[in-house]
Amino acid sequence: PAALTHFEDAASVRRGLGPDEEDLLSLSLQAVAACHRRQGNLEVALPLYHEVYELARGMPGAQRVVASVRNSLALCYMDLGDLAESIALFEAALGSAIDEYEQGHFNAGFLARSYSNLGFIYLEHGDLAHALENADTGSEMLREAGLEEHREMMKLHTLQAMIAWVR
Repeated sequence: PAALTHFEDAASVRRGLGPDEEDLLSLSLQAVAACHRRQGNLEVALPLYHEVYELARGMPGAQRVVASVRNSLALCYMDLGDLAESIALFEAALGSAIDEYEQGHFNAGFLARSYSNLGFIYLEHGDLAHALENADTGSEMLREAGLEEHREMMKLHTLQAMIAWVR
């Protein structure tokens, strides 16, 4: 609660700074939205994430922010039980993340998290083939990057085990 108040104060101040400070505003708004999401206040988090998304789309070089916000939006929609919207957003985030990864802006861990998130939502949606495809791709990416011990690898192995168990 105390941190949320400070993040909200920061966002309030930054809203009045002007267009050249949009990157700072988007960071503040993301922090406020993340706090609300973690507290289960999705009705507050969603509009904030959408505001950050609109800001980031207009900022040069903000693809990382766009991918991150799409992931956050997808998690919110997943929490709301809107699996179709969640999948669409996770897939869009993954597309942005792949582009950024290929340009050297994202590390393999971030991209593996995107594959993991998408795999889990496909599993929840009952689409085992796509769930396994994402789990395998994320695992392979981490292995190729020499990150076999990365925490995301544990999630991907868990996803693979859950898919095998369901089959």
